[in-house]
Amino acid sequence: MNENIEGSERMADPRIEVRRNCTLVHSALTSDMLRAISGDLPAGSILDMHLARLTGAQFAMGLPDDVARLTRAMEPIARRRVDEAFPDQPSNVREWLAVGRHSPSSQTLFTRLTGLVPPGASASSAPSYPHDSSDLARCRTMLEFVPEVAANLRDAVDLCPEWAALIERWDSICEAMDEECPTWRDGCSRTPMTRNLIDEALRDARALVRMAP
Repeated sequence: MNENIEGSERMADPRIEVRRNCTLVHSALTSDMLRAISGDLPAGSILDMHLARLTGAQFAMGLPDDVARLTRAMEPIARRRVDEAFPDQPSNVREWLAVGRHSPSSQTLFTRLTGLVPPGASASSAPSYPHDSSDLARCRTMLEFVPEVAANLRDAVDLCPEWAALIERWDSICEAMDEECPTWRDGCSRTPMTRNLIDEALRDARALVRMAP
């Protein structure tokens, strides 16, 4: 997965790579193994799933400045890959596919509304839905990247009961997030009101499933 990125070093364990001071884990590891890897990292290191997606890794870790540098280096490569795979798609769609901050739920929503499967995602996976404000923010960001599908949001109610309940309350949940965290596009910290609304929607959905004949 090095593709024109220098400074890559394979460790004794072939599943682990150090690239530009960032540690990339290329397969599933036990929680104990991940803790051991994390313990060897410099103080202040972070886990960054966006960089993991760009590099094709399961996990990506490193100091914030190193993560930012490797992310910037990987983004042109990601754009080239997407341009080759989706040449007929509008530029905004290709930009989100390449460098948007994805999550399983934003990928689920994107696929349902566009019919396109993002690189690395599975069309056969069970529908994923937002469980918290951070995940909801990624879905909202996707809809901003691809506003032409936002008007069709209600088409996704057939994904699963949880999505149906969230979409039914979408406006009120988004209003709460805007009020609690106006800078949600840059990340969410504490959003108790938004989290409560999400939890309430998911509880109601599960209650309806239990009551179904």
